[in-house]
Amino acid sequence: MGFGWLMIGYFAVNIMALYQPLSMIMLIGYPMMIAGLFRLAPYEKRFHISRDLSFLTIPFAIYYALFGLSSIGILPPLSFFDGIGADIVEWCYFALTLALHALILWGIAELTRELSLFTFQSAALRNLIFVMIYHLLYLIISLPLSSAFAPHFAVAVMILRLLCVFLNLWLFFKCHRIIIPEESMILPADGQDAPKSKSKENT
Repeated sequence: MGFGWLMIGYFAVNIMALYQPLSMIMLIGYPMMIAGLFRLAPYEKRFHISRDLSFLTIPFAIYYALFGLSSIGILPPLSFFDGIGADIVEWCYFALTLALHALILWGIAELTRELSLFTFQSAALRNLIFVMIYHLLYLIISLPLSSAFAPHFAVAVMILRLLCVFLNLWLFFKCHRIIIPEESMILPADGQDAPKSKSKENT
């Protein structure tokens, strides 16, 4: 249905790419996420929006891939990895990943509500809250006024980030196992025919 592609791509982008020389894996991870969102788009309008928005991740994937190659000496140091240009890229990427997380998790919450998978809906909303808290804390410690105490919270923020990632991976995995497409057709909100979903729990 698309959750498998989404899960593997998300793992590549958020776990493997944490190690800077492996940031090239983003060039594989984000296209896999896009492929998963293409499959999910007919089932919920927020997946449709996140699919379109996810194409903006490709320029960032190229940027971080070049950064990774530069960090291990395959490429010479590049000037646009320093200074205000790098800061602009970081903050744009921050905003994009926040929007994608919010849309995907909200889409899962709505889809699982329609399927009466209320445990999954609660998990998606919980993850969304954790993601929002992480991005808020990251924003706070990144502000210039926070430079005095930011180092004391950096480890806690990183742990919270990893917690969010693993919770999301677990949610995607459970959705991949439980939610399956059905042969019958329904008429979605945009007026186009789309496959109906069902869950293995209801069969």
